[in-house]
Amino acid sequence: MTPTFPLTHAIDPAGTQDHVDSIQKVALGLCTIDLLIFFSRFFDEFGGAYHLPGFVLLLLIVTSLVTGKSLYGFSNKAGRFMLAFVAWVTVTLVFSIWRSNSIPNYEALLLALVYFAVVSGLVSTLRQVRRIMSTLAVSFLIAALMGFVFRDAQNGERLKLAIGTYHDPNQYAMCLLMGIPLWWFMAASSKTKPVKVLCYLCTLPMFLVFFQTGSRGGILGLAAVILLNFLTASLGKKVVLVAATVIGAIVAVAVMPSYIKMRYQTFFDSSAVDLSSQTDENAFLLKGDMDSEAGRKTLFLKSITMTINNPIFGVGPGNFPTAVFSHARESGEQYAWLVCHNAYTQISSETGIPGLILFVAILFCSVSNLNNVLRVTGPLGARPWPDMWQAASYLRMTLAGTSICMVFLSAGFTPEIYVLAGLTVGLERVLRIEMAKTAPVSVPNPSFSAGFVRQPRVAAPNPQESRWAKPHSL
Repeated sequence: MTPTFPLTHAIDPAGTQDHVDSIQKVALGLCTIDLLIFFSRFFDEFGGAYHLPGFVLLLLIVTSLVTGKSLYGFSNKAGRFMLAFVAWVTVTLVFSIWRSNSIPNYEALLLALVYFAVVSGLVSTLRQVRRIMSTLAVSFLIAALMGFVFRDAQNGERLKLAIGTYHDPNQYAMCLLMGIPLWWFMAASSKTKPVKVLCYLCTLPMFLVFFQTGSRGGILGLAAVILLNFLTASLGKKVVLVAATVIGAIVAVAVMPSYIKMRYQTFFDSSAVDLSSQTDENAFLLKGDMDSEAGRKTLFLKSITMTINNPIFGVGPGNFPTAVFSHARESGEQYAWLVCHNAYTQISSETGIPGLILFVAILFCSVSNLNNVLRVTGPLGARPWPDMWQAASYLRMTLAGTSICMVFLSAGFTPEIYVLAGLTVGLERVLRIEMAKTAPVSVPNPSFSAGFVRQPRVAAPNPQESRWAKPHSL
């Protein structure tokens, strides 16, 4: 299943080994444990009172600072924009219309900064990048399995967990979608067929829970992942992918509760749903979905208006609901305490246009990192490297799906997208390390004290190869 192509440059076997000191090994171990805890949300349901997640996070921060390598990722453009974004949000906090209400979102962003730093800075080999990607995949599988035990869905309602972050079905769906391409990557990079089959099977409970969340934004994110996979696959794999998609859609429709099926239909044309033909309970839920869809459109327009009225500093992190509610009281309108439901306009309305520019720049540079890796490590690149190529390909799918889901979710300050951005930085840095071993390329020391020295872009010497190399697909 691993793509084969001739290696024009030998890969140093040492490049796949963990040449790290003992403290860095401890920090990497703590990083995987903490990511597993955070994204599985296991302690939302078990033993949260023991404060183990906070203790592990504290140890991770201390050990990563001791190594000094947690600052390496900020030499990359995505890292510099990440620092600039956090700094700007700090400024907007001062001008917030309700400072104490901004603290939770600001704390979430600081946690995202920590994860970005450790994920982008501590890794120095492809094996370490794969370990983090595998940890994320396992954590999302655990989150899916918890949905069968701690589900909060009665009478065909949307599936979500009883408490915690995944009590929001849209957030739950986005995170499950993040994990699916990572399991595909583990399957593609495994060397034995039984392991490949096992990895593909691990996505089945994730798909089952994903569809039962009823997240319409999640469906669009999944469509983006499948489309990206389809466009870059070979003809034979395109046929397999189409067949798998059709079969998966049929199975998904067969196991979905009737209300969830009708909910997905309201995304395309809410007028096509005949409420009179539904049960009283389904009609009540679907009417709420239609009202919610109309309300989201109104909130989107309000977020644009709020951005125009507060173009520099916004209204402060987390204060979009406050501003909407306050304006509704003054104008006599009826609005509940609702979040923006769009990460991009959430950022623009709460941190101003500068905040939005910095946020989009982080995403753009993350894609650029993957673009660079795919060009260099593809079959016609300067350094063909199938394993690195696959890692970048599947990480790109995860990043694309998450970015689409964020159009329908207020997740601008939570760590998910920033962890993926950190992985793109770490992956490109691993490539630079390997390139430096066999080529006379000057690679500056990406230390914090170096003043973020601009690193030269790694480019393939073959001017004829301008396209991205095709990734291995399902």
